[in-house]
Amino acid sequence: MRVIRSFTSSVMPSTLFAVFAIICSFTASTASAQSVNGRIEGTVRDQTEALVPAASVTVTSSQTGVERTATTSDEGVFAIPEVPPGTYNVRVEAASFKTTNVASVVVEVGTPASLNVTLEAGNIGEEITISASEAQEVVNTTNAEIGDVVERRRVLDLPLDGRNPLDLIGLQAGADGETGRVNGNRARGLNITVNGINASDNFNKSEDTITNNPTIPVSVESVREFRVTTGLATAEFGRGSAQVNVISQSGTNRFSGSLFEFHRNSALNANNFFNNRDGVERERLIRNQFGGRIGGPITIPKLYNGRDRTFFFFSYEGTRLAASETVNRLVYTEQARAGNFRYLNGLVTNPSNVANNPTLIRSSANLLTLRPNFNTADPTTAALI
Repeated sequence: MRVIRSFTSSVMPSTLFAVFAIICSFTASTASAQSVNGRIEGTVRDQTEALVPAASVTVTSSQTGVERTATTSDEGVFAIPEVPPGTYNVRVEAASFKTTNVASVVVEVGTPASLNVTLEAGNIGEEITISASEAQEVVNTTNAEIGDVVERRRVLDLPLDGRNPLDLIGLQAGADGETGRVNGNRARGLNITVNGINASDNFNKSEDTITNNPTIPVSVESVREFRVTTGLATAEFGRGSAQVNVISQSGTNRFSGSLFEFHRNSALNANNFFNNRDGVERERLIRNQFGGRIGGPITIPKLYNGRDRTFFFFSYEGTRLAASETVNRLVYTEQARAGNFRYLNGLVTNPSNVANNPTLIRSSANLLTLRPNFNTADPTTAALI
């Protein structure tokens, strides 16, 4: 017998949840054991390939306007650590050289951005602008890590059944986003961090929970980007044969946000073949996934202007689900419920054989009236039937 079993839920099991996040960003950065920021480093040379010492390097965030500065060493090398992921403009100035601006330098989570800047001889008041593609190294030559970054554009635009951004782990070669397996290793070999904090359930690292239910919830709206490292992770991570380093979205100098609603309804679904065959109505499915995000500078009119200094970000995601499913049930006949079980002598007991061979029907003794022993029904079973 096929029956419909109904259930309702205010949140989607395992992968969807209601999440509140308020993230305030300040110009002062905080170092953590596992770096969630990147680094801008590079070498400054002139047109003869000679190194340029004492050159001033200024890095400005395109989103927040925050500036960081450095000076090249005697070897013409500079490094600016703990740079939050984002897009930056790099300005290089040195005496007897034209000022060079490198536009749209991309810094990704936990990844160094290496630049090779060549200065032209001239007046420092003259400026030239080049694109990041002319100065930024595409291949990571700083360390031996193997991995890639899933940036925000892909998180927002790629289809996600269930809206779990960690499903996109599978975009990296050798990784399975559904099970958490990387390079054939067990799911417990994957370590997940959110903003540098361990988000793996170390007591239950199973394929069902490793990416679907991290201890720190993540949602499409709140994730800025994440890096998937499938091999040769640096020592700062400390555990796991593979790493997923997630960072949260933050506010910028511009107010921005969005609202969304995804709806599924059984009125739009067709019944399946087996339900139609057995005369069972289609399962109920009413699901609403809704929420939004907003971020920007913290501004109090006439009191405080947080542009270039202080920012906020808030996101919410909720799910309401009402659903049912068809299940198979064994229904006892009236004789069986009384303890009298019947069978066919020498044939498989099924409705067709019973109808065609009534003379072969045999009945057992009433199992509910016999003295309990290994040949009779268990008391618990007897109570159930």
